[in-house]
Amino acid sequence: MPVAVERDLDFLAARLHGRRSLLAEGARLDDLCRIRTVDELARRIVPGCAVRQAIPFQRHMIDAYLRELGMLAAGVGGAGGDFLGWQRTRFQVENLKVLARGMARRLPPESVKPHLIELPDDLALDLAPYADGPDGAPLLARLQSLLPSGAHLRTALEQSGDAFIDTTEPFLAEAALDRAYLRWLLRHAGAVGGEDGAGVRRLAEHEAGIFNTMLVIRGRQSYSLPPDLLRAACVPDGVPGRETIEQVIGAGDEADGLRMLAAQLDSAGAAGFPPEPAAIEALAWNRYLKLANALFRQSQMSVGVVIGFAAIRRIELANLITLCEGMRLGIDPRRLRQRLVPRTGMEAAHV
Repeated sequence: MPVAVERDLDFLAARLHGRRSLLAEGARLDDLCRIRTVDELARRIVPGCAVRQAIPFQRHMIDAYLRELGMLAAGVGGAGGDFLGWQRTRFQVENLKVLARGMARRLPPESVKPHLIELPDDLALDLAPYADGPDGAPLLARLQSLLPSGAHLRTALEQSGDAFIDTTEPFLAEAALDRAYLRWLLRHAGAVGGEDGAGVRRLAEHEAGIFNTMLVIRGRQSYSLPPDLLRAACVPDGVPGRETIEQVIGAGDEADGLRMLAAQLDSAGAAGFPPEPAAIEALAWNRYLKLANALFRQSQMSVGVVIGFAAIRRIELANLITLCEGMRLGIDPRRLRQRLVPRTGMEAAHV
């Protein structure tokens, strides 16, 4: 259940330390992988929940996480609260990505709406202009028209540069949305001061680095994007940084580029991962979880505990959705466990 709004930061941090023991991690996650039905998973995760089907249960979990982020942001306040509150916008971004794909395929609104996340009022999109615009019109302008005037994401898009402004390709429109979101995430992280500021910045910089990493890999492999466009599309201040990204862009051998990324993401953990895109992405999210755990553990009853907890919860949510989908599709429990974060070594990369 989401925590109640609590404005005493020490008390809130103490509550989250207690709540951490209830998350689906480690041995509990292993145990959940042995469940074979979504109905049982739902009863184990949310006792008393009436939702028993895969898609409604996933929506229920996302809604709970969105509400929890809002409550944590309100409880923390200040720059830390702004950082947490901005993370709710990521779900608005995901809806816009779905709409971008629908626009590109000329799908009617009724075909797209079932795939959208239900958002709270302050993040809701105006779908009335969805069908507006001639075929072949730039996607970003059409997507911006769905955002209310003055919406933070709309401002972020307007300030994010013109690398993709004329694109009609959904992949590039999605990249522009992520880039705008992440640039403002970094801005909010930079405003968090005190003893936790450096840890919050590391977490945000790594998230931007995951975007840069996968953009370069997919942009080269699947879309043959030119180097100049890849450079312009990357988020400044992501980790791995510009130097590594530049080396990967210029690498003649794709495997060599992937090895560079793996070494930068986690030099200690990279040895067990082959130079494959899926393995690099797994390594990147492993590193994200490590940074979140470090921030949660090392903070002294302060904003870092809350931000670290929210990041750990994000991974838990992703794992539970993967579990739910795997059970719906009848995937073998052993293979399903290998798809969860943290992943380990080569076996996970090949699943």
